[in-house]
Formats: sequence, structure tokens, C-alpha cells
Amino acid sequence: LARDFSPANFSLNNYIRTFEAVPFGRYYLNSVVVSVSVTTVQILISSLAAFAFARLRFRGREAIFLFYLATLMIPFPVTLIPNFLIIKNFGWYDTYLALIVPGLFSVFSTFLLRQYYRGIPLDFDEAARMDGASSLRIWWQIIVPLSGP
Repeated sequence: LARDFSPANFSLNNYIRTFEAVPFGRYYLNSVVVSVSVTTVQILISSLAAFAFARLRFRGREAIFLFYLATLMIPFPVTLIPNFLIIKNFGWYDTYLALIVPGLFSVFSTFLLRQYYRGIPLDFDEAARMDGASSLRIWWQIIVPLSGP
């Protein structure tokens, strides 16, 4: 009772008609633009925020970080309608900005990078400060290279 599941007449016509009817090229371009933009800016922002929380000493640092971390406990559906209304009021509806801006800030990425940065010895920072390096220079020339794969 062997069954043959292969089609009687093999044809790619359905695929051809689908690609003619639907602009998949545009969809892929949209995905690339949004994903590259969000990833690049999110890494930059999260890395800078993590550096500030891990290395810089300022009043209320831990309290601010705990408040920042507490936002992870807010479920996404709770923020869905307010986010939509904000995007609509900014005039970003049906634009790339509506997809990119909400994804730029990642609490989880900041938390993950902060934990990693805290594991890097402070001796590097102290040596750089003795050589006259600013906080941004320490971040860019010491912390970021040490964070690479």
C-alpha cells in the first residue's frame, strides 16, 4: 500500500504568480532596514547606558538602575495601546520610525552588558584615567573592544 505523494505535474507556476502578485523584495528591504537600524542603535544605547550603570559613580545610580530594571516587569500588552497612540500622535503611523524607535531601548541588553562590564577589572579604567582618558574614551577604547566576541 505504498502511496505516492509526488505531484502528477510538477510546476513552479504558483511560486511565480505569488512573487508577481506580492512585492516580496520590498518586504525584505523593509525587514533589513528596520533590523539593521534597531540592532545598531540598540547596541550603542545599551552599551553606553550599561557603562554608566557599571562604571560611573553618581548619586542614586543603584536606585535608578533598579527602577530601570523594574520596567521589565510591565507586560507588553499593557503598553501596546499607549505606544500606538504616541506613534499616531507623532505622525509616525506607516513609517519606518514607528517600527524602529520603540525597539531602540532595551532594558535587557543594558542589564546584560552592565553585568559583563562589572566583570572587567577597574584597573583598566584607573590606568586610562592616569593617562588622561575621559569616560567616553575609556568606554570606546577599552570597554567596547573587551566586549567583542
